[in-house]
Order: sequence, then structure tokens, then C-alpha cells
Amino acid sequence: MNTIAPETPTRFHPRGSTIIDLAVARNINYVSTANSENELSSDHLPVRYWLDTNTITYTHKIFVPNFKKYQDTIIQNPTTEFNPQNCADIEKEVMRFTIEHLKNYNTTGKWVNHRKEECSAEIKRQTKIRNKLKKIAQISQDPRDKNLYNRAQNYLRKLHAEANQKRQSPRTLLLPD
Repeated sequence: MNTIAPETPTRFHPRGSTIIDLAVARNINYVSTANSENELSSDHLPVRYWLDTNTITYTHKIFVPNFKKYQDTIIQNPTTEFNPQNCADIEKEVMRFTIEHLKNYNTTGKWVNHRKEECSAEIKRQTKIRNKLKKIAQISQDPRDKNLYNRAQNYLRKLHAEANQKRQSPRTLLLPD
């Protein structure tokens, strides 16, 4: 078994920073890494786990499961009585269930083009600044840092409102006389 964990802390608290996110992998023969992402403004950073399987990645498409169809498919599948006699029976049943689950999941969803939110470089920059300021304010518990974070948050709201207003304003076509 391998433990996969990021090298940087994933949770910040005034009493100290810790790594609370980890994965335990068993019988995985791929190179694996974990990185904490500095994207959210909470005291707990998300972690991205990578398994290098040497397969093609689909970055321009995402899989969207249809859980209602999935649920209906699972309900329609007949269940069998399970009376395990040894460890091999349990392993066989887990394998059967896993195959059934993956088949139903893959057949009830679909691949769609990934739509990335379009926003300006200034909004992206301000979002990063706001996230860093929130983390600093959470760690330091200083009211001045909290004030800086609030100002950055308000400015970001203003930028989003202006961007939405530009998107929603009617476009006029100017014709020459």
C-alpha cells in the first residue's frame, strides 16, 4: 500500500497548518502525485490527485452522468442472493458489482464539450489576490488583514457586475448615413 499526500499543507488554522487530505492506494502500478490547489478562498485547499496511466486525456470534453437513468438501470437489474463461503466469493462479488456499476454509469451518461467560463484577465488576477488575502486573514486573525480581504472581495463583485452588465447590454449597429 502507498500513501499519496501533497507536500504542502491543505488546512490552515491559527494554531498551525496541517495536511489532512491523503489517499491510500493498493495495487496501483502507476506514478501518482498529489498537489494542493491554491484556488479556493476557504481554510481548506482542494487536492488534485494524478495517476499517470499513459492514456489520452480529454480536456476539451467532460462526462456528464445522468443519475436518474443510472438509478433506473440499477433498480431494473436483478439482484442475486449473496452467501459468501470464503474470501474468493467476496472478491468475485465485488468484481461483479464493480463491472456492473461502471457499465451502467458509462451507458447512462454522455460526453459533452467543456464550456469554460469566459472572464477577463483582471477578474482572474483579482480572484487570486482575493483568495490569498482570505488565507492570510484566516491565518493571522488580524482585523486589518480581514479589512483588506473584504475590500478585495467587494472589488471583485464590482468587476463581475460590470462584466455581466456588458454581456447583457443590447448591442446596437451603427450604419453610415
